[in-house]
Amino acid sequence: MPLHLSGASPLSADQTLWTNPNDYAACQALAREARDTGTALLRTISVCDAMRDCNIVVLDPLAFAEVSPRSQRTWHSRFEDGRLTAFAAFPRDDRVEFTFADFGLGVTG
Repeated sequence: MPLHLSGASPLSADQTLWTNPNDYAACQALAREARDTGTALLRTISVCDAMRDCNIVVLDPLAFAEVSPRSQRTWHSRFEDGRLTAFAAFPRDDRVEFTFADFGLGVTG
């Protein structure tokens, strides 16, 4: 399924359903439907964030490089200078960085 990042989403008309902080039924129904159509990721508005930035919802493990994890690990993340950096707790040399551009997003102020 293509990812549309510009213009209004066809789901914008029902934004109040998707952004209800107390009732997740509409979001859960959308996730079920998205999985049924083979959608791996959804980009959503973060209801808990006062700035209403986005979340990335992973619906299918195929969104990751490997279907199953190599080992269980603890990661720490830090957002700084427009980058989200994930640091592995052990071994310490693993690090992954993400930027807004990695998700097709412009810089937010």
